[in-house]
Parts: sequence; C-alpha cells; structure tokens
Amino acid sequence: PGPNAAAPRTIAVLPFANLSPAAGHDYLPAAMTEALILNLAQQEGLRVISRTSVMPYAQEQAPARSIADALDADLLLEGSVQVSDGRVRLTAQLVDPYADDHVWAQQYDRPYGDVLQLQAELSAAIASQIGSLVGSQIDRPIDSRMAPALPSLPDAALQDYLQARYQLALERDDTVEAALSGFR
Repeated sequence: PGPNAAAPRTIAVLPFANLSPAAGHDYLPAAMTEALILNLAQQEGLRVISRTSVMPYAQEQAPARSIADALDADLLLEGSVQVSDGRVRLTAQLVDPYADDHVWAQQYDRPYGDVLQLQAELSAAIASQIGSLVGSQIDRPIDSRMAPALPSLPDAALQDYLQARYQLALERDDTVEAALSGFR
C-alpha cells in the first residue's frame, strides 16, 4: 500500500489529456486541471499536489504507482477533455495507484458554454467520493447541490477567456500579449 494507505488524503490531479479532433483546444484540458486543483485544495483534510508538480506528467506514460510514489499521493485523478460540435465531453477517473484499481469514474457531456458549471460538478463529485473513502477526515466536502450556479457564457467569450488563461499560465514573454488580447 501507498504512504497513507489507511486514509487516502493526498490526491494528484494529473494534467487532463486533449482528445479534441480539431486543433486549438489545448487550453481547455489545462483550464480543467487547474480548476480542479484549486477547487479540491479548498477541502479541509485533503492535500492536493500543486499544478507545478503534476505538470511534468502531462505526456508521461509511467505506471500509476510510479507517479504516485514520485508525488507522494494516495490517489490520482486522470481525465480527458474532448470538444466537438459545440459540446464538451469530459472523462474523469479516480485511481488507487497501489491497488491498481479505479475507485470512481464518470463521463460528462455538456454544451460548450456550460464548461464552468461542469468544473464545479466534477469537483463536487470527486470531493464527495474522496469524502466517502476517508470518512470524516474531509470536514466540508463540496455538495453538488450547493455548487454555485455559474452563468452560461457565449461559446466565443468563454473560449477567449480560457485561451487567455492558458496563454498566461505558459509564463512566456511571447504569450503575455496573446493573453491580454483574449481577456479584452
């Protein structure tokens, strides 16, 4: 068993894969990964590995146990995002790397404009699942019924915003102007 096998309390949200057939959607898996890390990190009793630490595993094909050992994580969250015909399909799997077993898996399919609500729903589902695994150690799990009602944005505006956040996160001089343009 892993380092905290008795009570899984540390999760690594691995960078989500982009399965979109069209080019130009790399920002959405990155945005989804970042949002999940931020949302889950707000849960007391749950340690979430930082985005900086998980980013090297974006293209990594190492066994789950090796990744978990390297990150000192009890659970791994793997996922993929696919954008097609104005819809977003997100697949997420919570993995126990030491048992080499799926603890939970879910697929979501929503209109592209609902992607922010989808992030909140997924975070709530994962926190709830982890809460059931560790019992009372997560003091305030996100309740999906209490997820904030997020506005549905026009697809173009949402895409510009998420693309700008992605460009900004790259932290390169040549992407800052592209980020500012997207935010405008």
